[in-house]
Amino acid sequence: MLDRLGRLGVKRVSGLLTPNMSADEIEFYRSAHARHGIRVWFAIGAPGNTLSDADWTKVRGLLTGPLVKVTELASGWNEPNHQVGGDWSTPTANHQKKLWANIQQINRASGQSIKVGTPPLWSGNITEQYADLRILGPKIQGAYDTINWHLYPHGNKGTALASMIDRQLKEFRTAYGNAPVVNSESGYFTADEYAGGSNPSTEAEQAAQLPDLVDFHLSRGIGISYFELLDDVDPSGTNREAHFGLVRTPSLSPSTWTDKPAFAVFKRLIAQ
Repeated sequence: MLDRLGRLGVKRVSGLLTPNMSADEIEFYRSAHARHGIRVWFAIGAPGNTLSDADWTKVRGLLTGPLVKVTELASGWNEPNHQVGGDWSTPTANHQKKLWANIQQINRASGQSIKVGTPPLWSGNITEQYADLRILGPKIQGAYDTINWHLYPHGNKGTALASMIDRQLKEFRTAYGNAPVVNSESGYFTADEYAGGSNPSTEAEQAAQLPDLVDFHLSRGIGISYFELLDDVDPSGTNREAHFGLVRTPSLSPSTWTDKPAFAVFKRLIAQ
């Protein structure tokens, strides 16, 4: 995977940082940074998992120890409005405030400049996302310096896609203010046997639609992280979540992996 990331030319990846990250996970991010200069946009903590003081001490230890200077962005819980039941916004806000305080402590102690992102909300239902945004926004004021969202095209193309991104920008600026913005999860899936309510793309369509997705974000000053590099193994071709990758993975053996057309397109976009 590291070789493909290097060949692709990316300088940032998204990931999850937990207090008990495995040695293999830590080494992956360390190696990506050492070999290819790749830094990470981390979500900190699993959604709904309240971190203890001892857990936060471990997080600080990772970000000032083995992962020092690897992290560019540390954001709150990933899609808490979809993954945390009941009153999701209160624990999400409490976690965000702890995150803000701990990152400030890390930056002061280590001379880093890690940014703190808002918790990216689930965007599977756009109307619900905006309603949840209005709930969470007032509860986390002063506990972020970067706006982080998720947004998939939902079948929109061309001017319709541009309009959707403009609406997203307006809603999030209203809630969070004039901070820098990133979309840390967006993409197209190519499950050719999928049947359901989402909008699959052929591999050719994925490649053709990718430039607009990237350009419409960058032209508005929005950073974007494409989801994702690798497919998951799914011989049936029915699993939506398994086919967002830029690389086909018919098995777990890397010798069987092949690039989709979108890989070359994304590489070209990065090089511009």
